Amino acid sequence: MSVPTSSARKRCSSAGGENPDNCSSLQKQDVDFVFENNSLPASSLIAPKKCYRSRVSPDMFDNLTRPIKRSKLSNLKSVNGLIGPNSIAWKATPSPVNQIVSVTSSSTMGITTTQVLPNTTFPPKTSRVGNRTSISNQTSIPTRIFDYLLSKMNSCQTSKISQDAYDEGMNMYPRLLQVSDRDVLGCPSVVAALLFNVGQIKLQRNEDDEALSCFLMAEEVVDRDWPHNFSTAATENVAIVSSVSNFIAHLNTKASTATKSNSAANTPKNISFTLSTTERIAILHNIGYIHYRQCRYELALEQFVSVYNYSSESFGHAGDLSIAIALNCIGVVLFHMKKSKNGYVRDIFLQSLNIRRAILDSSREKVENVNVATTLNNLGRSHFDSGDYSQALCYYQQSLSMRRRLLGPHHIDVGASSFNTGQAHHKLGHLREAIEFYHEFYRLSSKRHGEMHQDVVIVFKLLGQAHHEKEESMTALGFYSKALYISRKVSGKFNREAASILNMLGNLHYESGDYDQAIRVYEEGLAVERVVLDKICVNIVVTLSNIGKAQMKKGEYSEALKKYSEAYSIQCCFTKKDVQKTETLSIIGQINSMIGKYKKAQHVFTEVVKLRKRALGDHVDVALALNYLGLVNFKQGDLDSAMENFKESLEIRKSCCSEQNGDIAVLMYNIASIYLHRGDNDMALVHYQHALSIETSHLGEFHPDVMMTLKLIGKVYERCGQYDRALEYYNKALIVSRKSLGISSSNTATNDTTKENKLVAGRLLALIAGVHLRQANTDQMRQAISEAYRIYLEIGAPVEELELDGFDLYDVATMHPECAAAA
Repeated sequence: MSVPTSSARKRCSSAGGENPDNCSSLQKQDVDFVFENNSLPASSLIAPKKCYRSRVSPDMFDNLTRPIKRSKLSNLKSVNGLIGPNSIAWKATPSPVNQIVSVTSSSTMGITTTQVLPNTTFPPKTSRVGNRTSISNQTSIPTRIFDYLLSKMNSCQTSKISQDAYDEGMNMYPRLLQVSDRDVLGCPSVVAALLFNVGQIKLQRNEDDEALSCFLMAEEVVDRDWPHNFSTAATENVAIVSSVSNFIAHLNTKASTATKSNSAANTPKNISFTLSTTERIAILHNIGYIHYRQCRYELALEQFVSVYNYSSESFGHAGDLSIAIALNCIGVVLFHMKKSKNGYVRDIFLQSLNIRRAILDSSREKVENVNVATTLNNLGRSHFDSGDYSQALCYYQQSLSMRRRLLGPHHIDVGASSFNTGQAHHKLGHLREAIEFYHEFYRLSSKRHGEMHQDVVIVFKLLGQAHHEKEESMTALGFYSKALYISRKVSGKFNREAASILNMLGNLHYESGDYDQAIRVYEEGLAVERVVLDKICVNIVVTLSNIGKAQMKKGEYSEALKKYSEAYSIQCCFTKKDVQKTETLSIIGQINSMIGKYKKAQHVFTEVVKLRKRALGDHVDVALALNYLGLVNFKQGDLDSAMENFKESLEIRKSCCSEQNGDIAVLMYNIASIYLHRGDNDMALVHYQHALSIETSHLGEFHPDVMMTLKLIGKVYERCGQYDRALEYYNKALIVSRKSLGISSSNTATNDTTKENKLVAGRLLALIAGVHLRQANTDQMRQAISEAYRIYLEIGAPVEELELDGFDLYDVATMHPECAAAA
């Protein structure tokens, strides 16, 4: 949430100064650095652990045969940031292990899935796993190895299984396999099954590295020609590797002996026991799943694409749920790699959903399914991440409705869909609905986890944002404060969520006009950021800019200049794009201008113009920088250079805008002011009238800019001796000023704004009194100057500044005796 902006515009005026908060148009606008809402999983911020495979190939998707529009992965860059738009999966922990599947020697081991998600189509490539039959002709096999594996499996099963994961459809093969017939324990498929089971339980205990070793060894058992040694990719658990390697060597010896024997009595029983395709897929899938859990997204993507290829070759492109599962997993990984803005991620999820629905429909099962609901939720997330909030809301609502009916109102995934639905409403500006769904998520999350949990921090922060946007400041302050307190209890004083919340709290104080408190909170957040973030980070730029902005409001320009200068130095380190850093540089120029360092300001704005011209060509931002440069030259008295800057800016504005607008009016006003200072009253009047025509058309009759132009037109007529016309425009300006004063005196106006408007009215009354003085209209002069004097006293302005045509009241009395009474 950014700090609100002001509406006044930067103008060159002979009668008043400029307000240099503008950084992106001729309307004043604060720096648009926004602290992002962090709802990504905490695990996404952890550095990846050891990688076990080569990196993903950039041409991985080149051979896709499905009709999906997308870019190559090599053209996609990972985006780092604190915001994960609507991902509710802060922890990628697995689903619980379900009951064990019993398998005998005469059957194929089956693996049952619990939850599945959607995705899309990928390129057929060489299968990583071939169809193999297990070693036959085996007689008596020592059971030492299997006793070891089974004991490991039994010891693992005593651990408590986490049930707190939000379902993304990633842990799709969580069940164990059990072998009950010891006669077939020598089969390679059984070795793979036992390794799979040990890995599965290790996975449920969050011992990911050991689990990965088991799955990789299981893959090699079914994928290789029984080498004597496993590859180094699968050597994490030395004890298991040693046992299995010895067992494989024993198998080879026994098989060779059995082949040489010709005795009928010694002919071994032929055992044909093979892992099913689904079981092979489960092994490959779980390898990818562990990479995903560890945030090794490129490795996970490579693995899931391999699963997709193998499934497609085995079942056809849309013939099995394993294809839908693989597509969904690819989509989820791409989502966390920040690829959702590319349309093909949505296509992936949609195709996964269509495959799943088609299979359910053909089997006459209910299309309303928990896995369908998960796919719908993932589709919603991809649309949300790409900015299509209306479509995201549609999918979220479908998912939420389905999950409520299938899972009941208290399930953790119902909470996830409620949260996501609330975020979509929030982005669409439906604040009442957003608050309602956030509260539903809070109810479910706090019941499951208690108050002291990261999920509660997230939802309290968002509730604070929603009430903040509803201008319910006290309620927002309460939620922000609770979120900050819990965040520090859960994660310590220095954590990323605390930094984000402190930024929002600072914004809240800034908007309420409490700049001292805003600076204090911003500084506190900056201290946290310097600990938990890199020194070169955009969020530190945000906070430094916010502190500088608040200091400018307090008139502490030198301190603000230090903050913006530090922010600019950081920007120069992490971005090569000139445009991104010129906004901060422009503010540095404005502050130098405000404190009277015009040479420095001139140098800065000249650099801004050069950088923007090089990056943008003829662009409105170039016109803006030229306007600033013209203002600085004007203040230095270099009217020729100022006129050149304003005219160039005007030409660029006209070339970029198809019709007249307020920015062109500002430039007309500035050019007119140059003519006025040169004494060219006719040209000044022409340009002021042109500016007035545009302003009244685009801004209305009662806008502060209209008042300023009316006042300057009156001054031109006064200089020309046309006092009646001068009074006409001065009085019009006074009417506009009083109208603006009435608007600004509403509940939304600050006290400083009211004083400023009254001061403007007082100065206009002094100008009117001066014209009456020249016309010797003493009654009218006395009435106008008395009202001006009253206003100055009311707002505490120094009355010695109140002058009539350059004279104070005593001078008026001595030089114009007929006006002595009024003076």
